Amino acid sequence: MFQKRNITFHCLWAAFFFFTEKEEKGLKMKDIKKALMTNQIRLGKHTFLRMEKRGYTRKDIISCIMSGSIVEKQTYNKKPRVLIEGTDFDQQPMAAVIGYDDQLESLMVITVMPPLSHKFKRVI
Repeated sequence: MFQKRNITFHCLWAAFFFFTEKEEKGLKMKDIKKALMTNQIRLGKHTFLRMEKRGYTRKDIISCIMSGSIVEKQTYNKKPRVLIEGTDFDQQPMAAVIGYDDQLESLMVITVMPPLSHKFKRVI
């Protein structure tokens, strides 16, 4: 029983360390905005599909990031992500998920969505 707890502790510590290490690579709002201004944020295939389906444009993503703030830190497949709440180009509430892509060594917009959850200050 003790060993299981110890392994769990080490796994949690490793996840914390991994997230902290990646956070230093640019998952702070200041660094995300800087990457945006220097054209260092990529949009994935999934992002384009969601943009088309939900009626968002690149202007909306830029506006969301520039006006937004981090409302949640997430981890998916051991990769850190942040959920940003902001407003689109027309000042409507919007949310974006930003993560770090190890292969491209850059930040990536993972998805964009209208804020529908209790996590957000403004919902649609």
